[in-house]
Amino acid sequence: MYEIKDLLKKIINTGYKVKINHRVVNGQHILFFNYRKVEDGKMIQMSKRIAKLTGKNKREDIEIINEVIIERVEFEKNLEKEFEKPKDKNLSFLDFIDSHSDRYKIKGTGQNYKSMKKHIIAFSGEDTLLSDIDKQYCLKFMDFIVKAVPKSYSLYFTCFKSLINRAIDEELIQDATYLRKLNIKPYKSKRNYLTEAEIIAIYNLETEHENIKNAFIFSCYTGLRFSDLSALRFSDIIDNRVYIKQQKTGNVIALKLHKTALEIIEKQRIKQKDKVFKIPSYCCWNRKVKEIIKQVGITRHITGHCARHSFGTLCARKNINPLVIQQMMGHGDLKTTMEYINISGEQLDEAIDKLSN
Repeated sequence: MYEIKDLLKKIINTGYKVKINHRVVNGQHILFFNYRKVEDGKMIQMSKRIAKLTGKNKREDIEIINEVIIERVEFEKNLEKEFEKPKDKNLSFLDFIDSHSDRYKIKGTGQNYKSMKKHIIAFSGEDTLLSDIDKQYCLKFMDFIVKAVPKSYSLYFTCFKSLINRAIDEELIQDATYLRKLNIKPYKSKRNYLTEAEIIAIYNLETEHENIKNAFIFSCYTGLRFSDLSALRFSDIIDNRVYIKQQKTGNVIALKLHKTALEIIEKQRIKQKDKVFKIPSYCCWNRKVKEIIKQVGITRHITGHCARHSFGTLCARKNINPLVIQQMMGHGDLKTTMEYINISGEQLDEAIDKLSN
């Protein structure tokens, strides 16, 4: 026996329009061609079954993979006309946005593209074509989006640029240096957070939104995002630790649970069977969190995601090493972690006092 994953490393998809992917179907190891083509001005995702691996005979499976790699070259040549069709001026930019957003398993990310689509419609109408995307279009859209959503324009422009880069990679629009280098200065928003006293006040609050309150407090003591909270199962809690693969980054974390987080888990066991928290949607989560915050008497702008900010800030106030906070929050780099850490005036005073001593 051998590990099929070791053989699959022979497959290189970078630089190919047709990707060779592996899936297990009914216990069998199947190789597929995945590619896109355009029909009636719409981008369609295609999948074609190519071969079945034995999973037992290593030599035979190597031969099969080599044959599939060779076959891909011919398959791409036959698809050249299909890949040229997107250059037709009839390809809709809105359809392209839809095909891009459908690629994301995380609801939040896909929703960002769908929201951006509304801004594209407001900017240039529903009949916008990929052939309309040029330097002037991009510059005008940048000016439009900054005015339309002053506090979140950088998010939508990131989505817009991702679409442009993908369209260039797939030869749907002409490659141009200025399109690749388009940039917009991100909006520096203040990351609101809760103090430890405020978190305790919320925890002690009696509210009809008990499930949402518990999820919010749990996030304050674990730093979990909404996507991970809504997917969290009791089976992910083992020996007072939470083991979870973050949906946004794919990073796996194993975090020891704070005593308050453990109390919440026990409370939820009484109400829930499989998933720890029952949260209908991100909008519902945010709306009810704001109601809870208002009930406590906090007037600052606090959203559901502020629980994660609060966790990072709380850790920093306890003088936990930023590298440790980075690991606990599952960040890919320290720079992201530092954005969550708020340095108080008291901490600055303490730093000067230490120098004086």
